[in-house]
Amino acid sequence: MRFVLTLFSLLFYLFYGVSVSAIEPSVRFERLTIEDGLSQNTVSAIEQDSQGFMWFGTSDGLNRYDGYQFKTFRHDPDDKNSLSSNIVSVIYTDSENRLWIGTDKGLNRYDHNTERFKRINFHQSNAYSKVTAIAEDVSGRLWIGTHSGLIQYDIAEAKFQQFKHDPLKSGSFNHDKVLSILIDSMGRLWVGTQGGLSHFEPNTGQFVHFRHSVTNSFSLSHDTVHCITEDDKGRI
Repeated sequence: MRFVLTLFSLLFYLFYGVSVSAIEPSVRFERLTIEDGLSQNTVSAIEQDSQGFMWFGTSDGLNRYDGYQFKTFRHDPDDKNSLSSNIVSVIYTDSENRLWIGTDKGLNRYDHNTERFKRINFHQSNAYSKVTAIAEDVSGRLWIGTHSGLIQYDIAEAKFQQFKHDPLKSGSFNHDKVLSILIDSMGRLWVGTQGGLSHFEPNTGQFVHFRHSVTNSFSLSHDTVHCITEDDKGRI
């Protein structure tokens, strides 16, 4: 019996080893750096647009890559149609193939035809806030996470609704510093902040909060939620 098990183990090892070595390709990485034309080596966001271009957000401008060379877009204080800031935090393509650029000084929409930017100001005070996350819901509205609350942007109507934390209001937003957003496969909105995870109830306009609890081992492990995703079984 021991001989049979040993033989089986040997055959399994040989078969597995040969199979893996036969199908596993040689993995190689090509580096794109400032020497290749990238404006800055700290890349914070990556997106591919509908035309096939790759976009890279850095701490010193936005870069468009066509597979051969880079074109860099930067803020120009004398040009209102330039990028609002050189510090790019998020890049997002919506269902209409519009490219949105979030920076530490607000949101920008890129025009593919003119290669210019429209700055989107959703604060009446004209104070731009750092954009940290962007997602689109089933109605085509953008949800924009910032360091001063959550913004719902109706593009067609050019209307904004802001959600901020209010400790005196039940069901209000849980924390004004948003770190991540997910629209799940059922169209539900999830928002990760520095104060836990929030789920938006559109029927009531209120938020349900999930936070860490030292007395509950099934609660969040920590209230700072950097990233949210959904797997193929619908688990968040």
